[in-house]
Amino acid sequence: MMRRATLWVAAYAVAAFLDLALTYYMLTIPGFCEVNPHTRIFLSSPLLLAVKEAAGVAALALLVVVMRAAFRAYGCEEAAEKVWLVALSAALIRWMTVAHNLLLLLTGWESPLTLIFSSSRI
Repeated sequence: MMRRATLWVAAYAVAAFLDLALTYYMLTIPGFCEVNPHTRIFLSSPLLLAVKEAAGVAALALLVVVMRAAFRAYGCEEAAEKVWLVALSAALIRWMTVAHNLLLLLTGWESPLTLIFSSSRI
């Protein structure tokens, strides 16, 4: 159903906004820094970062629409109805970053998500 896909794309967009808001708030607190190198390079330009995030939301929505149309074109109606799972997966991953930031902010506990970027260098 396209309504499910729209719901999860919207959930992804909300998580992206909350992640950015938490990131900028946490950067005002001494001792916190952004470890994701793909986000860190945009921190000096909030507008550019917002555009990048909006493009990500638009790309997810477009992916869902194109995948659904492609499955329907090939007669895979059952697969077309399950495309919302792509948006759900992306939303869950993005909400994990929000949960990580909240845990870090409220308790100081570094979740395993930090290990992903521990060896990254810019």
